[in-house]
Amino acid sequence: MDQKIDTSLIRLVDEAKRFPMLSVEREQELAQAWRGSRDPEALRGLIGSHLRLVIKIARGYAGYGLALADLVSEGNVGLMQAAEKFDPDRGFRFSTYALWWIRAAIQEYILHSWSLVKMGTTAAQKKLFFNLRRIKSRLAELEQGDLPPAIVAQIATELGVPENEVVEMNRRLAASDTSLNATMGAEGDSEWLEMLPDDRANQEIRIGDAEEIQLRRHLLDAALKPYRMGWFEEPIPFENAHAMAQLQRTLDTPIATGERLLSRFEYRELLEHGGCRIVQPDLMHAGGFTEVRKIAALADTWYVPVAPHNPGGPICTAAAMHLAASVPNFLILEQMEPQRALRDRASNIPIRFEAGHMLLPEGPGLGIEPNLDALAEMSARPQPMSDPAGSLYW
Repeated sequence: MDQKIDTSLIRLVDEAKRFPMLSVEREQELAQAWRGSRDPEALRGLIGSHLRLVIKIARGYAGYGLALADLVSEGNVGLMQAAEKFDPDRGFRFSTYALWWIRAAIQEYILHSWSLVKMGTTAAQKKLFFNLRRIKSRLAELEQGDLPPAIVAQIATELGVPENEVVEMNRRLAASDTSLNATMGAEGDSEWLEMLPDDRANQEIRIGDAEEIQLRRHLLDAALKPYRMGWFEEPIPFENAHAMAQLQRTLDTPIATGERLLSRFEYRELLEHGGCRIVQPDLMHAGGFTEVRKIAALADTWYVPVAPHNPGGPICTAAAMHLAASVPNFLILEQMEPQRALRDRASNIPIRFEAGHMLLPEGPGLGIEPNLDALAEMSARPQPMSDPAGSLYW
């Protein structure tokens, strides 16, 4: 390893020696030629004469375990950036200006290459990364482990950083990267990865949990069957189509959902998973006639019937009735019986019922005529959110 470093250093020094040291006058001449006329030969002479400076600075960072040739290459990038920004008219030597660019380029490379874990993202962390080991050596704090509180406070004061940043950086510098595929043991027949514990439940527990969930679903289905329910509405949050599908596969009772879905694209996910056997689009939520008819057509592709959600007044009810009459997979229309008296008062042509059926209005438009006086009276009085039994309705 030492031989490789020496050979690399010799080659870099030999390359730098090909360019002579510049006097103040010659440096000004080359800098003015590059800045004024973009002369490439002037740039080559200015850069080449300062390659020794790059090597000297790069050697100061050799203790970070990175190849010297790579450090020099990054320093050369900083040197070229300095040449691009250098203004000879300010009266400074180019080496004074380039020094900061070279250091910045090398330090940035070290921060990105020293560890696979990103570090040195703030000014305080960068300051600690490049100074902590030097200060610890000066204070003779070379033991592994956390620093004493007094030393932490002293370092934080000297560098002007928070104490918790000192503790964290000290721990990160002490822990080097280790491959999980590195071999271990005398014979090297195992890897570190094999020693990591698996925090997941073992196979027996997972199978037992799955069987318990399945049993609970069957018990739920058995409890529902005697009531011959038309559907089981949104037994779990509708956002999880996969979970809804798992439950529907267990139940004989159809699951109905959809009153809060807003477009056919949301229904598509639900239908593709088999998450329900009845969809309940709401005209007021899902985009009116145009979008709900598309939802109904999509549901019909999976042979799923439509039971429009309808918690509204006479206008919404009449609109839902016309929608129901226009889709082939219509099942049943919901209506809020506690609001029936209010709904009838709100329309001069009340919706008629006959033998359990709602008769489709035959007038123009939606077929109803709002009673504006009754609507004005209703708007002045807050309406209850639930009936005496506690059932919610709007």
